[in-house]
Amino acid sequence: MDNKTTGIKTTGASDYKGVDANNDGYGDTPYNIIGSANAKDNTPLIQAIPELPNPLIILLTTTLLGITVSALKKRLNTKQQTTKTKI
Repeated sequence: MDNKTTGIKTTGASDYKGVDANNDGYGDTPYNIIGSANAKDNTPLIQAIPELPNPLIILLTTTLLGITVSALKKRLNTKQQTTKTKI
């Protein structure tokens, strides 16, 4: 189950009582899912694992940051040159 507001992936099974003896983040015993299908989760997550951000979002963010930094540098250089000519 994905939690879209936090970006954290969880099993959604807060009543899971299994253990993670090998510390891989997954329960060692399956979790029986309540319902008529007799389904089970063979690898229930023990702890919340943050998902990595979408690579496209990272690319757009770094591009916009680069453009912003470049614009600020130009603005600073223009102000410094204006100050020098006034002196």
